[in-house]
Amino acid sequence: MKYARSLARAEVPARTGLVGNPSDAFGGAIVALTLDALSATVTAEPSVNVRLEADGTVLDWESVESLSDARRDHPSSGPLALLWSATKRFAAERPELGTAGVRLALDRTTIPPGVGLAGSSAIVIAALRALGELFGDEIAHPDLPSFALACEREELGITAGLGDRVAQVYGGLVYLDLAKASGSKVEPLDATRLPNLFVAWRPDAQTDSGDVHGGMRARFAAGEPAVVETMREIAGLARAALGPLLSGDGSGLGILMERNLELRRSIYELDPRHTEIADCARELGSAVNFTGSGGAIVGLYRDEDQLTELRSALSSLGCRLIARRSDR
Repeated sequence: MKYARSLARAEVPARTGLVGNPSDAFGGAIVALTLDALSATVTAEPSVNVRLEADGTVLDWESVESLSDARRDHPSSGPLALLWSATKRFAAERPELGTAGVRLALDRTTIPPGVGLAGSSAIVIAALRALGELFGDEIAHPDLPSFALACEREELGITAGLGDRVAQVYGGLVYLDLAKASGSKVEPLDATRLPNLFVAWRPDAQTDSGDVHGGMRARFAAGEPAVVETMREIAGLARAALGPLLSGDGSGLGILMERNLELRRSIYELDPRHTEIADCARELGSAVNFTGSGGAIVGLYRDEDQLTELRSALSSLGCRLIARRSDR
């Protein structure tokens, strides 16, 4: 097997949902934004075997074709499991790789785990991109989000939606609608029209997205009216957000974000640590929504004075905060 490069490296940013989450996991729609301040970087290079490295831990196999060997246990969670799932699925569709080897390593990630900023999908997409570059067989851009989702869903049983992966593959501000009769619609949007926004999270308030959405999937599949109707309305908020986003109407966007949060509260049993963060920011006049399924929120702010107040108040709750200032 010939390698296309002697070294391949890929970096993928975190993402925050703005409006529509979590309806993308239920065939709905979402507007999401990547956050360049936080990212995951994966390196791939030739090796005599398959060597996966993350967080100071190493696992190895004889070759890529041995990754699916049922006689050997594989990691079920954490960064090593994500690298394994990406490598296994990449190799499974490329039998020509044969006995090729690869060293795949998570060099670094600044995305806090388990808080809803898509740290897991960032690692998977970075791994797939690095593998594609190394072997000269990159996954086509339109196919990469669903391929990455399959790595987590089908290889590791992780409950997740397509929205995170679409945003991270395309980058910037992206609208995804999964309910189109003609198939899913992906529309990159002009991020320069966004108002000032911040993302804050509690490192000690991690959750598992599978635990958050597992029960909801069963309720949705059973056709529970409250769940089905609420997901439909949340998806409608993402579609309605196109107007404010295209016109640069921050107030209109904030109203939709707030409604998204209210609807989520109506059907999910939310972690009190997460709602405390959201309520704290709302008391200071910020329109907020959850970024995803964990202990992170995304909110809008008017000016530096309000941002200073938000930093202070959220810091007292143990939160960390990054801000994205409007380009306008």
